[in-house]
Amino acid sequence: MALLGQEKVNGKAETYQAIGREIAIVRFTAASAITQEMLDALVEEVQAQNVTINAIGALDLVSDLDVVFLVDGHSTITAAGYTVTVEAL
Repeated sequence: MALLGQEKVNGKAETYQAIGREIAIVRFTAASAITQEMLDALVEEVQAQNVTINAIGALDLVSDLDVVFLVDGHSTITAAGYTVTVEAL
């Protein structure tokens, strides 16, 4: 699974700028393949913890058991039904 290396700004892709920011990679692993509904609920649950999601890794909604978020540095993210692994950059 690859992280998104570019962000889309006003319809065009630009290099992601993270200089001077504390960024973390957070992997959420589920017991079964992640559906669109599960992903939407996961995003809402993470954002409810005052976490800024900068990018979401590529995800195959048919077979992938995990998804990677690039977030502003947080080491205490929780998500019901997921194993959460945080890696600081």
